[in-house]
Order: sequence, then C-alpha cells, then structure tokens
Amino acid sequence: MNIPLLDQETEQLLLKHESEPEHTHHVARLANDLLEGFSVRFQPCGDDRLLLRCAALLHDTGWSLTQPDGKAHHKASALIISDFPWQSLNPDQIHQVAAVARYHRKALPSDDHLEFFRLREGLRSRTLWLAACLRLADGLDCRHLQRVEAVRIEPWGDGWTLRIYAKAEIGPELLAAEKKSDLLLQLTEAPLRICLSEVSVTVKKPSETNLSQLP
Repeated sequence: MNIPLLDQETEQLLLKHESEPEHTHHVARLANDLLEGFSVRFQPCGDDRLLLRCAALLHDTGWSLTQPDGKAHHKASALIISDFPWQSLNPDQIHQVAAVARYHRKALPSDDHLEFFRLREGLRSRTLWLAACLRLADGLDCRHLQRVEAVRIEPWGDGWTLRIYAKAEIGPELLAAEKKSDLLLQLTEAPLRICLSEVSVTVKKPSETNLSQLP
C-alpha cells in the first residue's frame, strides 16, 4: 500500500465532503486506541490500522449527500468511498473501508447489505472488528465535542473494561457508547464494563448472536 498516496486521497475526500474534520480525526484516534486495546483478542495485522483510520476519517462524508437531516448518511459515506477512483487501495481494501464506514451506525452487518456482501469471506471477520471499533469510537464523540480524551481496554473477569478519561460531563457519550458497543459485544462474546475513571457506570453482556464465527 502506498501510504503517502492513501493520505493524499483521503484528504482529498475530506476536503470535498467533510465539514467537521476535527470530529473524524478524533474518532480515528479513539478507534485506533480501541483496536490496540483489543489487539490480544483480535490480533490486527497488515493494513488493518490504515484501513480503520481511512474509514474513520471518511465515515461522515455521506452527510454532504444527505443534508439537512443526514438520514442514511452512513450508506452515503460507503457509496462515496466505493465510487472514488482509489489508486492507493486495491478492490478488496476499498470494499473493506466502505463497509467499516457503513457500519459506524444503525443496522449491524447482514448478507442483505451490498457493502457486506461484496467482502470476500476471508475478510469479513477482520472488517467487522474494524467496524466495531469505529462504531464505539463514534459513540464516544456523539456530540462532536471531543470531550473523551482517551480510552483504555483492560481485562475484567471473563470480559473487558472500557475505561474512559474525559475533561467534562459526558453523559450522552456514555449512553451512546453503551448502545454502540453492540457489534463489539457480539465479536468478543464477553461482557463489557464501561467505566468513567474509577467509577463503573454500566455493564453490558453479549447477545446470543455469534458473529465471531464468520469466516
């Protein structure tokens, strides 16, 4: 992968379609921290981190096509990414970035969705992990105020703790993080405790759906 060219092409799309780059850059950093935190469980390799960063930076570009209410902007973001004439990404990587951006909100992956259907079976599980990190990271900046300064993933019993460090009140962000941890819970098949500093605010358990068995 040509990383300088990837940065250049991503920036080109950002300049054209993104009105709040401070939000997407912040989400990209949080998503990367989450990916690193789950690295023991997921074991990212190859270009996973670069593809996640690209998807995170571009996940809201669909707003430019769905103003003023942004309805279905996640689908529009995937379309923008898919239709761009990338030179730095191969077709599989383009499908991955589009799918990760598409699943930052709303419905979970399904074979009925074009973005998921396009993925080669061997890439599906890896793509879901990237999407799960982006989905949760976006929840942690749901108001686009960058109030969550850092996150850390720690083992906790038979599950995980998401420890959040913030510089101001983050009630809505905590609620959004709880809601948008759904895909991550299905992949880890383990409880997730969300903590603000040293105070536990919620405990979530995985659903019965098992996406981690996907090829």
